[in-house]
Amino acid sequence: MKLAIANTIVATAIALTATQAIAGGKLQQPGSKPMSVKSVTLAIKSPKTNACPATGWVKGWIHTSKPGKVTYMIARRGGSVSMPKSIQAKKVGSKYVAYFSQKLNIVTAINTHYSILVPTAYGPKKSRWVPLKASCKIKLGA
Repeated sequence: MKLAIANTIVATAIALTATQAIAGGKLQQPGSKPMSVKSVTLAIKSPKTNACPATGWVKGWIHTSKPGKVTYMIARRGGSVSMPKSIQAKKVGSKYVAYFSQKLNIVTAINTHYSILVPTAYGPKKSRWVPLKASCKIKLGA
């Protein structure tokens, strides 16, 4: 009898450890599903002038299945990927969205594309490639 109880305790501990590892280190409530990323959108507003320095904007939306922390990176086509950043997905209306907005200070000519990458447990999600263009034909303050 004592051996059966000990085996049950060991089996329960193993099951809890496996569940915790699968849940990313957090125990989940029964019936609770992990957050998933539904879609990722990136928007870039290039400067409307030929003069530099100029200002542009980059904005991103990560739609999720529930609130929580989302990790993302910004990739430059044919180039680098930013360090991972985290933001909180919050309820907006009847949906959950993680949103960021950042001012771009353009000082030299650029013609490239960017995308948001979101690593997830079910495979990465990414936005479409979005262009950033600035000619900087007129140099101000140089």
